[in-house]
Amino acid sequence: MQGGEAQIDFGTTDIIYEEAWLQVKYLVMSFPYSNAAFLVVFPREDLTCFLEGLKLLFKQAGGVPRKLWFDNLSAAVVKIKEHGKRKLTEMFQRFQLHYRFEAVFCNPRSGHEKGNVENKVGTSRRNWFIPIPV
Repeated sequence: MQGGEAQIDFGTTDIIYEEAWLQVKYLVMSFPYSNAAFLVVFPREDLTCFLEGLKLLFKQAGGVPRKLWFDNLSAAVVKIKEHGKRKLTEMFQRFQLHYRFEAVFCNPRSGHEKGNVENKVGTSRRNWFIPIPV
């Protein structure tokens, strides 16, 4: 992986909000070349939260990476066709064209292909969500 490439993944954690336990999602963008990472928290993992999260992560990072690595999440990928060709959601395609980045997707059930962000998801949970945020 070269400089200017980033990996994206969602994590899940618990918080206490208004005296109730809630499970929330957090979106992590990790840069393997520099080991930098950014994170945003959302109530769920859907298309709206995913695209808004990417937009906020780009703002935190001060720019848009030229290449982003993803899982085959339903917010971006509708279907995996022959030879790994992906049919993308229309909103994700528009978002990608607007921000002008190349989207690269891992092989199915191969999250290890973007291991840096997988580690950042765990590190974030252990360092920023313990003790459980209130």
